[in-house]
Amino acid sequence: MKIALIGQSAFGKAVLEELSERGEHEIVGVFAAPDGRRRREPLATA
Repeated sequence: MKIALIGQSAFGKAVLEELSERGEHEIVGVFAAPDGRRRREPLATA
């Protein structure tokens, strides 16, 4: 199954990592809102 992950925060990062590790699905995109407060976005660094 092709998956596009839309999210933010540590929860979104955990979901992305788990999906990647399992290798059962194809991750075709990861989308996260830009952080206007200049805080590090976990999904952007995953």
